[in-house]
Amino acid sequence: MVQISIDEMKRDLPAYVQRVEAGETLVIVKAGKPVAEIKPVLANSISDDDFEAVADLLADEFAACVKSPTPVLSDYAVSRAGIYEDHPYSLNF
Repeated sequence: MVQISIDEMKRDLPAYVQRVEAGETLVIVKAGKPVAEIKPVLANSISDDDFEAVADLLADEFAACVKSPTPVLSDYAVSRAGIYEDHPYSLNF
């Protein structure tokens, strides 16, 4: 990771943006201490809608494979918010 000050970045912003586009992560420092990171955006990220569509498809395929009455999950249960929600019954390590 490359550490740069805000002043350095102001002087040649296009060059630093090119470096991030090429895959580098920049750490912005203030008074020698890291305050922020600029990272490339992951191209393989999927939208919440696409994630939910894939989760629905997988649930349907699983139900077809086990051929037993399986409980129907709500859309919320298979959404990112539902999956990562803190539940009172979950173990927090």
